[in-house]
Amino acid sequence: MQQVVPLGKTPSPSMIRIEFKTCKWTVSDILHVDPSDPSEVQRVAAKYLRKQEKFRLFDTKHNNLVPGTCFEQAVRSGTNTILVIPVSEVDTISKSWVEK
Repeated sequence: MQQVVPLGKTPSPSMIRIEFKTCKWTVSDILHVDPSDPSEVQRVAAKYLRKQEKFRLFDTKHNNLVPGTCFEQAVRSGTNTILVIPVSEVDTISKSWVEK
């Protein structure tokens, strides 16, 4: 799990904690981000899209996300969470979301 805060330092109160969670709802990355520069969230999100096993990004309301706007959408939802779902599991998981 990646946590981007220099060792021995606590995040500034103005920093926003963003969690990337896998389809098993475990936290895969935690970032503490200055809201004026969300580029680290965009970089990590893009990393998931480039991995050999491709992933799709969703907010907790199951809306598809893209790296350029995922920080704003995660914060706007109030959860500060980005779901990272393997492309191979999107159809199965999407069906379970619809059934709820």
